[in-house]
Amino acid sequence: MKACSHFMEELLELGKVQREQARLAVVANRVRENTLLFDELDKYLGKLKVPYLSCLRQSTNYLRAYQRGMGIFELPEYLASPDWEQWKPVTRWLGSKKSQPD
Repeated sequence: MKACSHFMEELLELGKVQREQARLAVVANRVRENTLLFDELDKYLGKLKVPYLSCLRQSTNYLRAYQRGMGIFELPEYLASPDWEQWKPVTRWLGSKKSQPD
């Protein structure tokens, strides 16, 4: 979280971000839900000055997809549907005007 804080400060100071020529959002990656650390991270990311879109669980499906030369969305639904659900806020944001620079 400390590294994220410093990194976000640097990103927010970039000219393109300040001039609103680029948009930022945060996605927590490889998170183990239902832990004390997750609760702390979730609260921290919710307080950032950028949208907190989603949290991607630590899943062997990413390794499965990589080993098969596939993306996570190419895996069978019975395997990957929980992961697909976690990506929905990210894909919605990317397709929205909120992600587009002014």
